[in-house]
Amino acid sequence: MKKILFVAAAALVSTGAFAQNFEKGDVFINGSISELDLGIFSNDGDNTTQIEGSVGGGYFFTDKFAADVELGGSFSKFEKEDAEKEFNFEIGARYYVWDNIYARLAYRGEKPSGSDMASWGVIEAGYNWFLISDAVYFAPALYFKKGFTKDINKETNAFGIKVTGGVRF
Repeated sequence: MKKILFVAAAALVSTGAFAQNFEKGDVFINGSISELDLGIFSNDGDNTTQIEGSVGGGYFFTDKFAADVELGGSFSKFEKEDAEKEFNFEIGARYYVWDNIYARLAYRGEKPSGSDMASWGVIEAGYNWFLISDAVYFAPALYFKKGFTKDINKETNAFGIKVTGGVRF
């Protein structure tokens, strides 16, 4: 077990040595998956299936600061309820605090089927791993969403994991 932890720590530390920093003028296109739930969690004893995906892109105004936009949708199905589909968008800004570690703030709008628009503030932190070349990356992230709109069908706070893959130009 100690050997596995040592190898994992060494791999994580060594990725910093090969960090590829973004530069002013870079453009990126990405896709992400989040809120993946295949019946592992339940809502009042119901089995649930839920997945959210998005596509987006952004532009680096400096070597460390970028603005981005994402468009997405989600599908939720609770055992005892009708399926719910949702359109969402985010307008955000990310700042690279150290090598490939970034912090992101965004405004999120969600329009569930049959409901009014809901507004969220999003805080996200993630790490970019560049694969194959300095243009293709994989970026796992943690996020926290704070709801600004009271909605019976939505929780007012959410915490989750987001997995993103992208290409920079």
